[in-house]
Amino acid sequence: MKYIVITDTHMGSMNDDPVLHDMMFNFYENNMIPYMQERGITSILHLGDFFYSRKTLSVQTIQYTNRFLDLLEDNCISMVMILGNHDIVHNATSELSAAKELLHRHVAIYDSPRTFGKLDLIPWINSGNKSKFESLLASSTNSKIAVGHFDILGAKFAKHGIVSHH
Repeated sequence: MKYIVITDTHMGSMNDDPVLHDMMFNFYENNMIPYMQERGITSILHLGDFFYSRKTLSVQTIQYTNRFLDLLEDNCISMVMILGNHDIVHNATSELSAAKELLHRHVAIYDSPRTFGKLDLIPWINSGNKSKFESLLASSTNSKIAVGHFDILGAKFAKHGIVSHH
């Protein structure tokens, strides 16, 4: 199975700006979906931060999310997703998640590290899944690539400075 990889879609960002929502939907509908169809790609691998707000979602964000999910369903596209830090309510645990509550009927969501084919999928690492991450690192032998949603402390972050916390 072929996948297209996307990440950090941040649904609801910029205070649910309808212009941004329409621009993103236009990209999915008129660029990404046709690209996938032309190449026989039937699945999306989302590497986290589907939503922007970690604690509350507006009606507009939910409507936009449903519009996106309908687009995938109408085009027979499945999606696999790992959780990012914006997808969970508390950084220390993946237990509470808007993504798990709203997307679970349409999307395979992973909140702890796992091997997926020849990939190691690593969602946002926190105290609730850190031991599973360490175990995966110690035991993974067949995977060729590890992908995840990482916070790289000390990295330069655009013009805003250095990442010093999450």
